[in-house]
Amino acid sequence: MSNVSLFIGSKIYEYWQSVRIVRSLDAVSGSFEVGLTNDWSTAIAGGTFKPGQDVKLAIDDEVILTGFIDDVAVQYSTSEHAFTLRGRDATGQLVDCAADRGKTQFKDKTLTQICTSLCQPFGVGVIAKTDVGQPFKQIDVQQGEKVFEIIERLCAGRAVAATSDGNGNLVLARTGTTKSGRLELGKNILTGNHERSWREQFSEYLVKGQARSGLNLAPATHTQPKAQATDPSLKGFFRPFTLLAETQGDDAKFAERAKFEAARRAGAASKATYTVQGWRNGGNTGALWQPNTLVDVVDKFAGINREMLITSVTFNKDDSGTITTLGVTRPEAFDRLALPEDTGGGLFG
Repeated sequence: MSNVSLFIGSKIYEYWQSVRIVRSLDAVSGSFEVGLTNDWSTAIAGGTFKPGQDVKLAIDDEVILTGFIDDVAVQYSTSEHAFTLRGRDATGQLVDCAADRGKTQFKDKTLTQICTSLCQPFGVGVIAKTDVGQPFKQIDVQQGEKVFEIIERLCAGRAVAATSDGNGNLVLARTGTTKSGRLELGKNILTGNHERSWREQFSEYLVKGQARSGLNLAPATHTQPKAQATDPSLKGFFRPFTLLAETQGDDAKFAERAKFEAARRAGAASKATYTVQGWRNGGNTGALWQPNTLVDVVDKFAGINREMLITSVTFNKDDSGTITTLGVTRPEAFDRLALPEDTGGGLFG
């Protein structure tokens, strides 16, 4: 059975009542929650564990989270005690803290260079696992803007996602292509939960906006460029959606945006959650399950037989056993389209 070790300074703490570790594409930082036994009452009362302490969590000596304790919670009576430690990756500091204390303007810098500058005061490294595109002409940090808010908007400009690697680094990447095994009902899937919704899915997508000034275009093309795309899976339904483009463009650019929006929303319309025994994708000797990896899903009950993207991984260990909960969806749901740089003071300052 997988063993979890919590490192605080030079000390190692093991054998918890319960452990929960979450890594997700929807959150830039992984998180953990550890339930302690009554044996730790003296440690808690004496202040051994405090918010802000450096921590590392390792599964079978493989470090999976590097960050800080956020919360120390104690529940007790005259006869029993319950203690909980909660925390996040070091990248959680980027979510909490303001970006306007350091350099507030960047000129002709790449996404990696800007992220490195923003993350450096927090001791967070930056690893680019994909081409981050051309340098930005000028980026201004807004007053009160959080570090991750500016990173997130810059990533949108280069069709890149920002995640954590569990070792205290920010990772710049795109939708993963690494295979992570197989999920099959009746074999390794213990329980399943499939959700299909059309609330955010539409039959027609119309993108409207304005062209950049100075282009040699007819007045109608200059002031009212637009494009349309359809979702063939909703053929026969009338569900129109109109999107006002965030930046300027032309008919061709808006056509690309309309097709992208249709594909992304169709992908996000179907998602599933599965629980499996253990924390590894090939039994006790396999690799730990990882978000942003691909997995073959064979689920006859839900009608799924295709490659899916793992969007979240939750490791759980308590009195009921050791299980992993995997969130999966179609890969196109997490595809990204680079937003054009707006030199007129729009998205990029």
